[in-house]
Amino acid sequence: MLNVLEHRGPDDYGLERGNNWMLGFRRLAILDLSPAGHQPMCTPDGRHWLVFNGEIYNYLELRRALEHDGVTFRSESDTEVLLQLLLRCGPSALSRLNGMFAFAFVDLTKRTFLLARDRLGVKPLYWYNQGGKLRFASELKGLLAWPDATRTINRKAVLEFLSLGYIPASSCILEGYGKLEAGTYAVGSLDRPTLNPTRYWSIDIAPGSNSGPLTTDQLSEFHELLADAAKIRLRSDVPVGIFLSGGIDSGLVASFAAESSAPPLALTVGFAEESFDETSIAQETAAHLGLKLKVLQQRAASIDDVDSLSWTFDEPFGDASALPTMLLCSAASEHATVFLSGDGGDEAFGGYRRYLEAARHGWISRVPSAAKAAGYALSQAMPLQSALRYRLAKATLPRDQMAAVFDGQGLTRDPALRSILPRDLLAQAGDVLDPVRVAWENGSALDPL
Repeated sequence: MLNVLEHRGPDDYGLERGNNWMLGFRRLAILDLSPAGHQPMCTPDGRHWLVFNGEIYNYLELRRALEHDGVTFRSESDTEVLLQLLLRCGPSALSRLNGMFAFAFVDLTKRTFLLARDRLGVKPLYWYNQGGKLRFASELKGLLAWPDATRTINRKAVLEFLSLGYIPASSCILEGYGKLEAGTYAVGSLDRPTLNPTRYWSIDIAPGSNSGPLTTDQLSEFHELLADAAKIRLRSDVPVGIFLSGGIDSGLVASFAAESSAPPLALTVGFAEESFDETSIAQETAAHLGLKLKVLQQRAASIDDVDSLSWTFDEPFGDASALPTMLLCSAASEHATVFLSGDGGDEAFGGYRRYLEAARHGWISRVPSAAKAAGYALSQAMPLQSALRYRLAKATLPRDQMAAVFDGQGLTRDPALRSILPRDLLAQAGDVLDPVRVAWENGSALDPL
């Protein structure tokens, strides 16, 4: 199992086992590169053990608070800070963490375990909990390394992928396996291990909070939050870089990172096709910010790269940028260990064209039903491969606003495309948008964008 995960942590290897428990770890050293940061890590008395993937960005502030309370540390790692914090606070420590993480904390005296995942689910945690066994790993392939691992495809998850372009956090491509969801933790017994997650964090959305543009105070607060987020992520004992394109998002992150006493190396990808190449813009941005820039030429992908992509992600993932991103990260690893990027800006601020479907839904909903019915009938008379047929059918199908946004991403809601899928598969699927409906309804008071 640990050999399968070697690519995640090539710097160190650790395995500890006892009565009805075993913890293993592959380490990619970021903070405190010495053997003192070895994992699994335990308290001096050997009672409490921790394996922890990720980084606690505010570990220095937490460490100072713990030292003020009399705690003595043996290392300079964030792992030991987390261990000592969990020892004193248990699950309530999660509210004090600023970072990305997935960890397991074990108390051998009480015979209990605590599994937890960061608020946004940056770090993964897969699990298998059947036959009185609980296994967990950072990747699904780690669980499949066990000789008795089952490999039965979850048919509903296949439909979810075809509808959304990914497997939701509440599902897994294989039956019997799951993912600890973002912002949750689970406490259980080592002797009778079952997984009953508890949510410790969720986004609170206040009705009316989106009315009008941001105020000057709100913009100032956002500026401070983003600046602090970039600064605190530069804490590292290994080289840090930043992926810089010609876009606004990465340029903004780079501008904050450039203010550091040790500015990161900027990397950009050059393309032979001029329409894709943003090298000149990235060079201008880097020069303006005083960052050293390294240009990597994008090589052509091969069929072997596609195989590597499926192996890397474990589950189906329908993002066209995944392959070039994987190639970029592979090439970038020669220049730095940790990289910042501008990913996520479009998701947070409605930057993708598909989000306009919500607005279009509002316009189309005012069209009389008879006119929409006639429009749909007309679409069905058009050639199957016609782009106009697809657009007209989408515009006139009865659907709610959420479906309008997600229809553009998948296959399972268009009648013509549904016809190629097995009927028994469609019959057992139910509403494949259920996994995202809860999140949508939580923000129902907000503007769709």
